[in-house]
Order: sequence, then structure tokens, then C-alpha cells
Amino acid sequence: MEWKMATVVKNKPPVSIEKDIRPISLTPIAAKVFESIIMKWVDETIEGEIDDKQIGGISGTSTTDVLVELVHMWYKTTDKLNSYVRVVMLDFSKAFDLINHHLLLDKLQSYGLPAHILRWMATFLLDRVQRVKIGNEYYHSGHPNVGVPQGTLS
Repeated sequence: MEWKMATVVKNKPPVSIEKDIRPISLTPIAAKVFESIIMKWVDETIEGEIDDKQIGGISGTSTTDVLVELVHMWYKTTDKLNSYVRVVMLDFSKAFDLINHHLLLDKLQSYGLPAHILRWMATFLLDRVQRVKIGNEYYHSGHPNVGVPQGTLS
């Protein structure tokens, strides 16, 4: 299945298609409506399976929640006599660009999602063909096998 793409220019004027232009999936309106219904149902279904400390990607949470929790934990720990906190910070800003579709589907299956929902997700994620159209010209045909498609609710 081929998906239409739009582009957003990151650097003006664009010099390189690979570095200066970010593709966004153009998903039909009906698919977006169906996707929002499925995503709401999936969120409710796997809610009890996700660790209470998980904040990223969970509805109703934000990076502010993480910062408040961390600062509270650090203050609580350092209030004790002769104690200290060591912190290692990692940047996962590109994490959604690197999600392996097969691992994601396996994880969702382990949460008990029905086979028909997993097949629909697999159809949506796997074997995608994407290309970039600028004006009347097409560039960069590709088969992304990782990442969440830009422009979707996933």
C-alpha cells in the first residue's frame, strides 16, 4: 500500500531532501477517525498493564509530571543525613522514530490485544511505501520499518 506524503521544511531554503525536509503521512480522514477510536480502546485495554511510573505517551501526563516526581524524590532522599543523589540523564527525543514495528506488535500482543486489532495495526505499520512530493516531482521512495508515522495519532 502506498501512502501519500506531505513535507515540512525544517531549514529554509532546503538544501538536502534527506536533512532539510521532514515527511508527514497524509492519512485519509476516515482512517484517522477509525485510528482515534481504536487508540482510545487500546489505551483503556492496556491501561492496567503499564507501570504506574510510566509517564511518556500516557494520556493526561506530561514532562512536567516527570520533573515534579523527580525533584520530589531527590529532595526526599537528600533530606536524610549523609545521603546524596546521582543522576544520569538520557535524551530519548528520537525514541518514536526508532520503534521497531514487529517488537511493538509483539508487546501489544503480550498485553492481550485481540488478533483482529493486531492485524489492523500490522497492516497500517508494516510494508509501508512512502515518497516525498515537492511540487510535481516525487523523491525518496522508501519502506520505513521503524518509527511512528508522522501525522498519525499513534
